[in-house]
Parts: sequence; C-alpha cells; structure tokens
Amino acid sequence: MSTQRLNAELKENLKDTVTKGYHQPGQEGVSSAVDKLQQEFHCCGSNSSGLAGQVGGSCITKLETLVQEHLRISAAMGLGIACVQVFGVLFTSCQYKSLKLERC
Repeated sequence: MSTQRLNAELKENLKDTVTKGYHQPGQEGVSSAVDKLQQEFHCCGSNSSGLAGQVGGSCITKLETLVQEHLRISAAMGLGIACVQVFGVLFTSCQYKSLKLERC
C-alpha cells in the first residue's frame, strides 16, 4: 500500500468516524478515542468549522507519522525474523548433513 493511499484512507476514515460517532449515543468509545487522540498529540486540527475540521490538520499529520513509524518498526522486525529463520534453516541443514556423514 502506498503512503499516499494510506494517508488518504486514514484521513477519510478518521473524518467519517468523527462525523458519525463523536458525541453520539452508544458511541462513547469513539468520543473517548478522539478525545484521547487530541490529548496525546496535543492537537485539535484545523480552524474550519464543524467537528470533522476539529480533528483534521495537525492531528491527522501526527497520526500519519505515528503509523509510518510503527510500519517501519514492523517491517524491520519482519526482516529480522526472516533472517533468523534463514539462518535456522541453514544451521539445521548443516547439522543434518553432519549427522548423516557420521552414520556412514
């Protein structure tokens, strides 16, 4: 998934969630999450009117940065695990070959 597509989906989903769920009956979890997002990132977005504008701008930018950092960490961990697995296969193959030669 490209960064531009990820950013576009993040913005669209965040605004959709806020406009449909913030301070709505039965959606206390959404309201709590948006409030926490704004408190954690010290942001309230752009100056445009309406609730969707309040969670735009800087909050989305900070959330994008957080997601990208976590994606980099996940990718690095995945590569690290893949390398460990490759070395494990090589080590096991060498051990198998060594044991096979000893029996002969």
